[in-house]
Amino acid sequence: MDQAYREIDVRIYVMIAGVIPLGLGMEKTGTAAFLAEQLQQMTAGWSPLAVMLALYWGAALVTQILSDAATTVLLAPISLALGLPPQPFIVCTALGAVTAFLTPIGHHGNLLIINPGQYTFGDFFRVGIPLTIGISLVSAWLAQWLWLGGPLLPAWFSG
Repeated sequence: MDQAYREIDVRIYVMIAGVIPLGLGMEKTGTAAFLAEQLQQMTAGWSPLAVMLALYWGAALVTQILSDAATTVLLAPISLALGLPPQPFIVCTALGAVTAFLTPIGHHGNLLIINPGQYTFGDFFRVGIPLTIGISLVSAWLAQWLWLGGPLLPAWFSG
């Protein structure tokens, strides 16, 4: 048990603790509302599914350089400020934030296996892109179905 506690990297907790006030500050200063407004303008006319995919991919890209918790805390206020039911958008943001498959620096687990597995940066990218695309599509589709009453199956599938 003592060894397990010694192995915990305290820097992760310090970073998360530092980003929480940043997320709160984004909300209080209106930055989250401004970014949400920009996102709404950029995605005007898009379906909720497309907006969820945009949030998912935004989080999936940011999480390559920040921790998943920090990414979620940073981007969740934007999902809340969209003026739409927040659950599917927050879920897609949080799921995108744990999609650290694109680079070896995206997650500490990736760093642990890169040398023993003799992987390259390109290996993560080559496997991570299709994996992230697949998970994003399934996540956004299910979020749309669960919280927005969208169809369970796409129209082209049923017929």
